Amino acid sequence: MKINKIIIKKNLRVWIILILLLFSLTIFSNGKLNSHAISNCIIVNIDKEYIVSPPILIDEDSDFATYSSGGDGSSTSPYIIENYNISITSEDGIHVSGTTKHFIIRDCFLNDTTNGDSNKGIYISFLAGGTCTIENNTIENAFNGIMVTNSDFCTIKNNTVISSSYGISVFNSDSTIITENYSFKCISFAGVFCQGGSGCDIIKHTSVLDNTGIFLVDIDNSIIADSNCTESNSGIEIQQSSYVTLINNDLIEMTRPISKISAPSLVILLSQHISVLNNSMLDNQENLGVEVISSNNIEFLNNHIDYNALKGIYMENSYEIFIANNNVTYNGDEGILATDCYDLNITANKISHNSWSGVIFENTNSSDITYNNIEGNSPNYGVYLDATSTDNIIHHNNLIENTPGSPQAKDDGIGNVWYDTSKNEGNYWNDYVPNGDYLLDGTAAAVDPYPLLSPVELPIIPEFSMNNLIFFIITMLGLTSIIYILKKRKNF
Repeated sequence: MKINKIIIKKNLRVWIILILLLFSLTIFSNGKLNSHAISNCIIVNIDKEYIVSPPILIDEDSDFATYSSGGDGSSTSPYIIENYNISITSEDGIHVSGTTKHFIIRDCFLNDTTNGDSNKGIYISFLAGGTCTIENNTIENAFNGIMVTNSDFCTIKNNTVISSSYGISVFNSDSTIITENYSFKCISFAGVFCQGGSGCDIIKHTSVLDNTGIFLVDIDNSIIADSNCTESNSGIEIQQSSYVTLINNDLIEMTRPISKISAPSLVILLSQHISVLNNSMLDNQENLGVEVISSNNIEFLNNHIDYNALKGIYMENSYEIFIANNNVTYNGDEGILATDCYDLNITANKISHNSWSGVIFENTNSSDITYNNIEGNSPNYGVYLDATSTDNIIHHNNLIENTPGSPQAKDDGIGNVWYDTSKNEGNYWNDYVPNGDYLLDGTAAAVDPYPLLSPVELPIIPEFSMNNLIFFIITMLGLTSIIYILKKRKNF
């Protein structure tokens, strides 16, 4: 599967955000694992002078004047709602519905003292597109900290949600920007939850001790970037979604909260055209690094998937998966396990020191394992193909010190080929004694007839072509500006 097969199909808006993110990361990044500051301490500005208020309901434009401190919420100068301290009881803290004016909700403190099972801190619904910004608010103990429904082009920035069932949730809304927010102990559902719509982009989110850090359901054309999910039940879950890019996220030290079942750091379920680029899935203390179920057209490039309690990558009933230039090391079971899959391409990865096997195929067919370093996986094999795995090709891998003793691979399948048929070159086996074939274990009586005498150098698979960067930025910015203007006119 070609690398660009997935990426080139994304819409124009996603291309721009992805390219600009990659460009900024290239210039400014000084190391991924230190790129996020994590704190378990919630600091509330107790010196701030809030306006104590009952819950606020705005359901027509004329209501804004009652609660607004004046412009500039823009176009051109509508409303700012700010500095309110609201105790939530039986009503939502701030509810804005059905309006057409631009407004900002900022610097408010909302606390649900009743721990109600449906109360929202800030609730936005059925607004004219592009009119709402929510920033710098703190919400505690609500069922739903910030909730947006049926409202396009909203911005949710730099808010803190503590001890709520949902931190930030967005339903049936297009082109939402969720950036630089913090969720803490949202243990019932998720720090950020988006369902329905297109373009729920989540940038620089910090999730600590949530059930799931970021959860997308039925979303398309979206990006999750530069976010950190730690000490939660799972980091990111993508379900029934398409054309989603995950880039430069850290999913670290997943720890099962009380009463929860442990989950993988990254879950991709019933989804397609998902790109996972330059992320870290590290130290899931009870479960997998990555789980892919019933999905297709997925690519994993330049990720670290290390030190997880169980498997590094688990794939089931999936196809057209491209896995390249990843570190899959020191996991508690297999590095990569594929069950009931086909058309996988596993290339140029470091798959080493996993505590059972390097790569295992179960009923997995028509797939390639090429140009990988497969080293120190024990006590099982570097590569194992079971009796129902057929027509796979394995060549130009470096198999080093796998399995106590020899050989380092086992083939119980049918029609699997252990060399490059176009070059008559096989794999490098560090235990090969020159002369003749390298004999594998297994009922297939398979051999590598052309074992290599020295290790191969792994290729570098680029995420995108830097030569096209300027072309894409200029062209896509122009086209997307036109699309945005037309969409705004349509909304009004």
